[in-house]
Order: sequence, then structure tokens, then C-alpha cells
Amino acid sequence: DDSEEEPTGKPVPLKSAVRLLQDRSHELHGGTASAESNKEALALLDLIGMPDLSKTYQFNFAVDLDVFLTHLHRDAVRRRAKIVFVTGSDVVQNSDDAEFVKKAFDIEEVKANLPFRFGSHHSKMMVNFFQDNTVEFVIMTCNFNKIDFAGLTQMCWRSGRLSRKKDTSSSTILGDQFLQDMTEYLRSYNKVTISKLIDDIKLYDYLSIDIEILLSSPGIYNLSQGPQQGYGKFLQLLKRNDLLLGDSDANHNVLAQVSSIASSFKVQKGQHASVLTHLICPLMFSKTNRFSSLGPSDNSARNHQTQYNYTPNIVYPTLDEVADSNLGYMSGVAIHFNNNNARLNANYLQNIKPYLCKWNSSSPNSKTGRENVMPHTKIYACDNADNWSSLRWALVGSHNLSKQAWGEPLANNEYRICSYELSIFVHQKENRKLIPVYASDSLQNDTHNIPIRLPFTLPPRRYLAQDRPWSASTASSRRDRFG
Repeated sequence: DDSEEEPTGKPVPLKSAVRLLQDRSHELHGGTASAESNKEALALLDLIGMPDLSKTYQFNFAVDLDVFLTHLHRDAVRRRAKIVFVTGSDVVQNSDDAEFVKKAFDIEEVKANLPFRFGSHHSKMMVNFFQDNTVEFVIMTCNFNKIDFAGLTQMCWRSGRLSRKKDTSSSTILGDQFLQDMTEYLRSYNKVTISKLIDDIKLYDYLSIDIEILLSSPGIYNLSQGPQQGYGKFLQLLKRNDLLLGDSDANHNVLAQVSSIASSFKVQKGQHASVLTHLICPLMFSKTNRFSSLGPSDNSARNHQTQYNYTPNIVYPTLDEVADSNLGYMSGVAIHFNNNNARLNANYLQNIKPYLCKWNSSSPNSKTGRENVMPHTKIYACDNADNWSSLRWALVGSHNLSKQAWGEPLANNEYRICSYELSIFVHQKENRKLIPVYASDSLQNDTHNIPIRLPFTLPPRRYLAQDRPWSASTASSRRDRFG
């Protein structure tokens, strides 16, 4: 029994593995936030503001140095806690106070190799070491800057503080798998500083880890052999946990909620193959046949959906939702989609538009506290053919809908990944359902099933005929809430 117990012996509800970060968007425009909107949500200080922090590795796409340094505890600053930034660009050198920062703080920078065009260092992770010889991993959806933490919907997973191994330490399958996958991910950097981190994390006990990770790093991989990343790793996760699906009499729902939708991964005579409809969905429904991506065509995707009886959904904010959000168009700088030329628009019409759903599916009521806070989260899920009452699994992290993140199929079972990405994977267990919860981290009056907190409600609502997806290129067509 995985449920916790109170001192009286009475079971208490389980907590969601993924946590919501606090909404502070009201601070940027002088409004106020309700206490309910941040119930059990984490603050940035909870993640890096501890006085006994001794060393931190910050993996991210973008780091605002001022935001980071001002959230460190003064005791950690006084002791010159070691700070390592792992990004795809310069952090300190781009600061206005570069010389002062170099003298006042013990900072090292590691710049990730990006060998492929359009690749990025998009992972968002902290590895924090403390004076009591513990370590904590944090895998997030947010970049390290003001608008991400103060103005957008964000989530994270925390490992909790892990202790050093003892001679008598036992192990678990999930704990061993986490260390193996994390080591594989870190080794892909091929950097001396990261190799030292690998040596350090091997000293710890992973008994309490109850999630798995989906990793992506630049390289050419083969679906038939060797280590797997991106969609190859996703296939491995589903297969290992007996979560692959075949055809079904009941209709399953598949969801991708993202902050960026990229172009198709293959085009042939005006027909497009898109990441969700032609790659991820066929992979999920490959229990009874060998997986292969679908050929470019909206018909190939539609036929597959009919044969295997499932419905894809893409949750992505409308132009009006961004315009009317707490930050108006300011929040749109972190949300990306473009269909302003014929090639991009063809993919949009074939493989994106038919599946689009609003960010806010609970209006006019507020159920999540994030209806008007635009998303930088990336969440994938599949239900149990029960109209979203329960989930087979959920994936939360940095993977957007792009071939750079998930992988691009090549010839002979090979595929190419261009970017660094990290997401966490949770799933239903035997006799335990994975249940969506809103505005709380736990299920009410249920100590048996597993809660998963979501910042939007299910089932998602489809776009109306007049709705358009948010795109910076079309924002000028109407004014936002600030005029």
C-alpha cells in the first residue's frame, strides 16, 4: 500500500507528483490573486531559497541572472555556494553586472553542444546539493526569468531530498531506472563538469523515486538497437509499463497541451506528417503491430484514428484567451505558433486545426485558478476510454510538439533528435487509477487512487468556428485587455 498514514494510523490522500508553481501575474499589473488560486502551489524560493544550499546545477534554455541571484538565501550567498549554469548560451557575460557577478559569486558555465540546425538546450532542471549531504532533483516547465515565474502557468516535479547510500541500502526498480536514465542523459553532454555531477549523484539512494523520465539529447538513434531517447524512449516507457494500446471498441482520448507547435516533420506533394498525429499517436497504438510513423497525409491520420478508435486533442490558447489574460499580449512572448505562409498553413489545416482545444475549458467558473494565466506547461496524457475520468499516463516537462524535441524519423529505423529535453512520466498502477485534480494536490476522501494535478480542466473544449490559435503574427488584429 503506497498511501501515507497519519500518526493515528489513518491513511491520508496521496499527493500529486507534479506541482503547480505560484501565480504572481497580478504583481505585474497591480491586481490581486485569490488564496485559492495558489493553494499548495510552490514558490521559486521553495526551490532554490534554502539557507543550506551548497551547490546547484541549473539546466535551462534561458536564465535571467538577476532573478536567479536575488532568490538565493543570504546564507548560501555568504558561503559562496557553487553555481553551475548549463545552457546553450552565455549567462554571466550577458549580464549588465558581469564583472561584479564573477567576483561576488562562485559561478561556472557549461555550454551544451548543439550540432543540428534548430536544436536548442530546452531542458529545465535543477540538481541541488545541501550541507546535510542530501540532493534534490527538480524538473520544471519554466525558463529562469521573470515572466516565466511571475506571469505564466508553470509546473514542476521535486524528488524531495535524497540521502547518501548506506552499506545496507536496498534499491527499487524505479529508483534504479531513474539513476540509469539520468546518467544516460547527463553523459550525452560529454563535458568534464557534468561527468563530475554523474559521479556525485551515484552516491545517493533513490528508494523514494516513483516517476520515470523521458529524455532527449542531440544525436542519431536507432529504434531497433542501442539507447533510446525522444519518441524511442517514449515507446520504451509505454511498453515497459504495459501501456501500449491496440484497436478498441471504446474511444480513447489523447491530449497534447503545449506552448509551442512547430512545423511538420515530413512533407510530400503538399501533404504533411505532424508530430502528434503521425508519430506520437501511432506509437501509442502499436501494441498489436510493429510501430512505424504514418506517411504524410491527413487521410493517413484520420484512417488510423478510425481504425484504433481514438481522438487527438491539442490544448493551445486562442488569440482571444491571450488578449484577455492577466498579462494580455505580454504573455504571448512565450507561446509560439506560426502559419503565415502556404507551407505552414497547409500543415495547420491538415493536422493542427481539426484538433485544437481552448486553454480555458472551465469558463465561466474558475476551477484551476489558471484560466486567465497563459501556459508555459507541456502536458501529454491518454485516458482510459472514460471521457477523461481517469488517465492511463501523463507526461509533464519541456517537450513541445516539434521534431527537434521528439525526434525526426529517418531511414532504416534511425531517427534524429536536435534538442535537449526532460519530462517526467507518471502512470496508473495496478488497481490504482490516475485521477485528474484541480486547485489541489490531492483527491478528496480518496486515499487509494493517484492524483495528478492539472492547470486546465478535462474534457477540453474544442475551438469554436471563430477562434484562432494565438500567434504573434496575428496579434495586431485586436487589442488586448490593456489596449
